[in-house]
Amino acid sequence: MNLNRLTLIGRITADPELKKTRNGTSYTRFCVATTEFFNGSDGKKENAELHQCVAWERKAENICKYVKKGQGILVEGPIRTSTYTDKDDVKRSISLLNVFNVQFGTKSKSTKPSDSSVDEPAEQRDCEMPSTSEEEGLDLPF
Repeated sequence: MNLNRLTLIGRITADPELKKTRNGTSYTRFCVATTEFFNGSDGKKENAELHQCVAWERKAENICKYVKKGQGILVEGPIRTSTYTDKDDVKRSISLLNVFNVQFGTKSKSTKPSDSSVDEPAEQRDCEMPSTSEEEGLDLPF
């Protein structure tokens, strides 16, 4: 038996934006930060991961309407990988969680930078996504 299904529970790292493909299909791409806490030899540690996600049509519209940066979210779906050629003619690939199910969590209590343990991963990183010009070359939807 084979199964390609991932469930993430984390926080959204930026306000999602609704976009359209060339043929007019609504979608949004966003990152979900998850944090794993564990005990290390020198005390409590945490490991933050950023996960790229894409949602389509009605799900995308609802995510953009109801979800804000720092808010908790549960997303579920298969991982899809697509290849494209960037503006420098370099072949690249990208893997995204293709959102089939979404549940909105609680809003962040504070968006102050000092509360990074609540709203953002401890180590500040951007979710690496191709720019709009590169995205147009992707074969969307998956």
